[in-house]
Amino acid sequence: EAVEKYKSILNSAGEIEISKTPLQEDYQLIKLKGIVSIKKERVALFETLEQTGFSARKGDLIGPFFGQIDDIQPEKVIIIEKSRNYLGVPLTRQHSIGLGKDQPPAQ
Repeated sequence: EAVEKYKSILNSAGEIEISKTPLQEDYQLIKLKGIVSIKKERVALFETLEQTGFSARKGDLIGPFFGQIDDIQPEKVIIIEKSRNYLGVPLTRQHSIGLGKDQPPAQ
């Protein structure tokens, strides 16, 4: 009975689609082209494979796994991805994208 209670919820959960921003692509498909300072805030300038430019600020979503921009430094952008493993243990991965090149994810 308890399983039947949640069956419809679980079936409909697969139908829910979360919209993604253009920067929520694989890290190899987006390039950091520049970093500008607007007042006291740094803004990262990215370019996609289609050569379309986008700006991003701290906290914006980026990358394929709902990573958030944690820090924008003068030469690179630090991205934090948070998830859970099959036991429910929180996992954190850090990626950095440098100016003109991608850097491999930190383990």
